Amino acid sequence: MIQRDLEKRLIAHLTHRVEHPNVALLEGARQVGKTTLVESIRPKLDREILYLNLEEDNRAVHDLNSCKDFVDFETYFATVYQFKGDGQRILCIDEAQESSVLGGFVRFMKERWQHTPVILTGSSMSRIFGPETRFPVGRVTRFLLQPFSFREFLRCGKEEELLDFKDLPRFLHERLLKYVQSYLDVGGLPAVASSFFDELDWRRLRRDLYLDYRSDFARIFSATEASLFDQCLRGVASNLGSPSKYAQMVRPTSALYRRVPDFLELLESWKLIYKSNIQGTRPEQQGFSPKRYLYDPGLANDLRLTALPRIDILSSLDAAQRAPLGGIIENMLATELVALGQDLTGWKKGVNSSEVDFIFRTALGDTIPIECKASLVTRPRDTGGLSEYAARHGSKLGVLVNLDMPGKLTTSTGLNAIHIPVYMIDRLGEMVEGEMKSS
Repeated sequence: MIQRDLEKRLIAHLTHRVEHPNVALLEGARQVGKTTLVESIRPKLDREILYLNLEEDNRAVHDLNSCKDFVDFETYFATVYQFKGDGQRILCIDEAQESSVLGGFVRFMKERWQHTPVILTGSSMSRIFGPETRFPVGRVTRFLLQPFSFREFLRCGKEEELLDFKDLPRFLHERLLKYVQSYLDVGGLPAVASSFFDELDWRRLRRDLYLDYRSDFARIFSATEASLFDQCLRGVASNLGSPSKYAQMVRPTSALYRRVPDFLELLESWKLIYKSNIQGTRPEQQGFSPKRYLYDPGLANDLRLTALPRIDILSSLDAAQRAPLGGIIENMLATELVALGQDLTGWKKGVNSSEVDFIFRTALGDTIPIECKASLVTRPRDTGGLSEYAARHGSKLGVLVNLDMPGKLTTSTGLNAIHIPVYMIDRLGEMVEGEMKSS
């Protein structure tokens, strides 16, 4: 069982003794390890967990949906599970979205249970708060579990110590890039990554998991509409790093075209797609198409290169061959930033003008522009967007993410910038903080 980076935060939330603790919403796509994470923390908590899986227990779903109010809800748990909400045990309801009424009880779990932590998990937690249920603002704490980050991928292969070197020698840098290549090929779905390191058929397993997702989609929509599952994911994967438009998924003349926004919104709520809004130089400046990314770099790579030969980040040096790689590296960067708790946002000066891929916001509120490239060497021309953003918004630091060794540079406009390989993104916060203190 691979320890997840989210574990410490979740344990801290559940063991912090406060009155009326927020309900923990553990979100994430299917097969990213939510149930495994809950099982792994059970022996590390200060109380027992009452665990209920609504996907496996249809009777419990029926009984919960029969509860007319929170009094019925409390009576049900006291009668069937001897659970009284008195702080003696933690309540965990897995696949919580299977209940149509559970969302309406969340606020009361916090307000009426003085010392009882609650965890609600699921692949689409937004579904438990239907159109008639107001989201319990200020009463929940959200936790997002993604597929393995690159660090977790290395941990799965017992190679995490490679990231612990302060002054990285070139041979270790090249070794890490080879693992980046494997990560881009395999992805971070826990079962798939484990199969890769165990030298099993991870490709077949990932394909089966993908078909499981598609089946979930087909159960909600008609067979005709279910084809949009493939079209939307492939449309996003084929245009990584570029503006994401509905016509990239479905032809405007198709009867399904008008359904694309709803389907994309659903896939975003399932955490299969991440959207990055692009801001202009002024808050009121709108009109730029967003960018979209897939939740798993391996799946993004596979769907993007379905009809193309595999790109090797070290040996494929032809510019035309490396062009699709830029979007794949940017997708990896996006998922790593999400793991750091960042909202995905880009910046653009204007139509057909300077832009940066992401904006990193520090704990103190400073905004740091990030540009992503697939190059093996750091080139001054890759910092143009960083300089433009800094000139307009007063940033004192820029970040260039590529495949080069870590280092520093000063742009032609005098902006201090650091360039780091994509495998070091999980340390971005501490690196930015250290650089800003020293400047």
